[in-house]
Amino acid sequence: MPQYILRDIPEGLWKRVKTRAERDGWPLRALMLQLLEDFAVGRVTPGGTPPIAAEGRTVTEQPPARRAAVVHFHGGKTVRIPEAAYATEDASELVFFDASQRPLGRISRPSVDTWYFEDPEREG
Repeated sequence: MPQYILRDIPEGLWKRVKTRAERDGWPLRALMLQLLEDFAVGRVTPGGTPPIAAEGRTVTEQPPARRAAVVHFHGGKTVRIPEAAYATEDASELVFFDASQRPLGRISRPSVDTWYFEDPEREG
């Protein structure tokens, strides 16, 4: 398995991460893997401006235009939202956007069991 080394993490940030991870019961490796998985499937989006955007480069190529969201509701219903490329999520709702950041739909978060992004081009 490849090894990846993170360098130059600000000391104060690292101390805060370790403190919270310990308090919440997350071993650091398990925490990092879960955060990477959540980011990869679109469950979390970092706050702030991506460094690429801050450099003036475009980020519109980043999720594939053919991406879709799959939402599983309590009770077994499943809905697929074609062309969903981004989402925002809080305790009350999920909002899905296309690659141009146009809203595609809003869903009440309490009615959702799980959701994720799929990329048909990568699955096919």
